[in-house]
Amino acid sequence: MAGGALMVMDTSLGKLSVTLDRGDVQVKTASNINALLERV
Repeated sequence: MAGGALMVMDTSLGKLSVTLDRGDVQVKTASNINALLERV
């Protein structure tokens, strides 16, 4: 889990932390949640 996360979701891959202006994958580049999880 990332510090200062806006939201944390439990997924089949583990915890997904949503943050502002930092992280490995930008949410705006994903067309849907499955595409986002594939990039994590």
